[in-house]
Amino acid sequence: MPRGRQPGQRIDSRALSGTIGVTNLRRMVTQLVRAMAEPGLSASMKLKLVREVNQLRGDIARCKVEAAKRKADALLAEPSSSQPV
Repeated sequence: MPRGRQPGQRIDSRALSGTIGVTNLRRMVTQLVRAMAEPGLSASMKLKLVREVNQLRGDIARCKVEAAKRKADALLAEPSSSQPV
C-alpha cells in the first residue's frame, strides 16, 4: 500500500485528526506556491496548483477552528474558581 497522500484524497480528515499539523500544511502551501513560479508551467497546471493551495488554506482554517473549539470545551469543562459558595 503506498504511503502518503494519494491523488484525489482530501487532506482535511488527517489535518483535523491531528496527524498533520498547521505547520506542515503551511509548508505544503509554500512548496506549491514556489512550484507555481517554475518557468514553463502550463496554465492548466498553475490552475491545479492554485486550487490545491486554496484547499490547503481551507484545511489550515479548519484546523484552527477545531483547535479553538477543543480549547473552549476544555476551558468550559474546568470548574470555575470564582463560583459563589
